[in-house]
Amino acid sequence: MPSFQIRTDQDELMDDFSIQDERLTDALEQLRPINQLLGGYATTMEILAPFLKMRSQQNKKTRILDLGTGIGDFPEYIVRWRQSNCLKSM
Repeated sequence: MPSFQIRTDQDELMDDFSIQDERLTDALEQLRPINQLLGGYATTMEILAPFLKMRSQQNKKTRILDLGTGIGDFPEYIVRWRQSNCLKSM
């Protein structure tokens, strides 16, 4: 894991669209623990959870468009959260 002690002004690797190899995948994979440790999931779910619970109680399908969340860890998290929080009551 990279050190967060020193702030850098370097461009993010993910902003260089010419990079298409494992460096990009590695950079995206580093977002998973960052989202877990720094509350990225919790912040999103604070807004999304009441909406998903309401839709589940109404037996309505919900579609979420994922744009720019990195390697897809947010949609994975949302699906797991819904399975453990909304499907119990159905």
